[in-house]
Amino acid sequence: MALLTKDLSMTLSRSLRPAARLRCLALLGLALLPHTAHAQTFISNDINQNLATSGSGNNLNDNQTKAYGFTTAALSNFQFTSATISLTLVTGTNNTVSGGIYADSGGNPSSTQLVAFNTVSVSSGGVNYRTFTPVSTFQLTPNTTYWVRFFSTTAGAGTQWNAVPSTFPTATGDYNGLVTLLGYKNSNTSGASWGTSTLTNGITITLVTLPEPGTFALLALGLVGGVIARRRK
Repeated sequence: MALLTKDLSMTLSRSLRPAARLRCLALLGLALLPHTAHAQTFISNDINQNLATSGSGNNLNDNQTKAYGFTTAALSNFQFTSATISLTLVTGTNNTVSGGIYADSGGNPSSTQLVAFNTVSVSSGGVNYRTFTPVSTFQLTPNTTYWVRFFSTTAGAGTQWNAVPSTFPTATGDYNGLVTLLGYKNSNTSGASWGTSTLTNGITITLVTLPEPGTFALLALGLVGGVIARRRK
């Protein structure tokens, strides 16, 4: 990127008068500034957070934990931002739930946690929608399987991950085709062994798509080229 900027500056010096050169360098600087990416819904079966019901779900307690898996495509460049799920207090008065993103081991979540989520509180009063975010920036890599896993962090207590009956998560919008959805895995042994679950718990995963390294450089070239072409007419 530094070499490209140097070459462009030399081209401007040879091709433009000082005033036009300054305008063009300003455009170049704007093009190369860091751009803010906005989080978008990636996978969901409860995008409006109104479908999950406390009438069915899976318990998250000392022994029970559950995960949702997906595999990224070859040309993806994603940063994970959040996972939102629906929870209901089963036992206790104020339970806490946490989780994280886990690596894959033979089609199941492994014991390797790649990044932890924040811990949230679940109180009484029906359905609680809670959003989990990574405790540090986490970028998904292409052709890789990940498991988003949740578990109770309050000993002896129970919290239900509520289901959206018969509604499997789908990739949304432009992300359709950039991910393979693997479904749910449930464990009654604190993650020591796993089984496939057909109960469709409510989940919404968001991320941002990171631009390819050459994207802004191409934008800068286009801006500079346009200014030079106009000056030569």
